[in-house]
Amino acid sequence: MPDIIIHRGSSQIGGCCTEISTGESRTLIDFGANLPGMDQTAQTKDSEMLQKVFGFRRDGAVLFTHCHGDHYGLFKKIPQDIPMYIGPLARDILSIIVSCIDWDVREEGLSLVERMNVYQAGVWMTPVPGIRVLPLYVDHSAPDSYMFCIQASGRTILFTGDFRDHGIIGQCNHMEGGLHYDEDWRRGEKTDACQGTGGCGVRTGKDCRRHVRPSCGGRPGGAL
Repeated sequence: MPDIIIHRGSSQIGGCCTEISTGESRTLIDFGANLPGMDQTAQTKDSEMLQKVFGFRRDGAVLFTHCHGDHYGLFKKIPQDIPMYIGPLARDILSIIVSCIDWDVREEGLSLVERMNVYQAGVWMTPVPGIRVLPLYVDHSAPDSYMFCIQASGRTILFTGDFRDHGIIGQCNHMEGGLHYDEDWRRGEKTDACQGTGGCGVRTGKDCRRHVRPSCGGRPGGAL
């Protein structure tokens, strides 16, 4: 069974980073900065995240769910030999954002954004050996946002990230349709749901189960 490690984000909004590990390989989801004004009182400060996540393990890959700073904001701190993945439109948006905000800073980030790999909605990928990821396009206030269906160590994990069901895409049941027609997902036996930032109408684990359960086909599993 894979390990799920929430490096930051379980007791606060924003500053998210979650690890899915098989023991031999790991995938990190988001590497976000604390929200403005929150860093001084946060349990883990932005300056401490690099050591916490990469101080003892300099391996894996980082997948960004969308282009909000509390999910990608510390991308400049990620070691250069760690591959990063993001949606295609989100990368274009991020390149514009970074080029505008980096004009007076030493640590430029545009070259790092340009080397980010892009994933495609509904297409399985293997960012690291032993971990498969299916990006699923969701409705959120940031364009090109995703949740991830992750298969590792015989288990299926649905990392919901930030999503809402009252937008255009949410009302079209885009997520449920993508899962229903994916054969690898339908063959899964157990599913765990792991929630991102508590927002956009999904505030608690109970809310997460209520929104996600129809897509899981009633299979056993838990919600974190």
